[in-house]
Amino acid sequence: MGKFHSARNSVIQTVPGSINGYRGSPAYFNNAVYYSGRADSLDRYTLTSGLLSTLPVSESSTTFRIGSTPSISANGTTNGIVWAVDSVSNTSSVLHAYDASDVSRELYNSN
Repeated sequence: MGKFHSARNSVIQTVPGSINGYRGSPAYFNNAVYYSGRADSLDRYTLTSGLLSTLPVSESSTTFRIGSTPSISANGTTNGIVWAVDSVSNTSSVLHAYDASDVSRELYNSN
């Protein structure tokens, strides 16, 4: 983001992110962005004045084999839950639910 310019770097911000890359899309809820990289945890970044925190403010203990595209359910701006599916094999998946304010706190998994 920041437009391409051949003479200078106009990038507004970069963050380290997942070393294995991302295969899904992030989710947004209450000034936080949730992302899961390949062979990486689900990470929560805060968004302040248009910039993400440079490191995750919380992360799940689960490692998602191929990453996940998180989804949010909530009652307006309260009681947020981050849902993420982990494809544990070619034939099996596990649904996880995390507290949106702290994704290190798993609320449910289908195992």
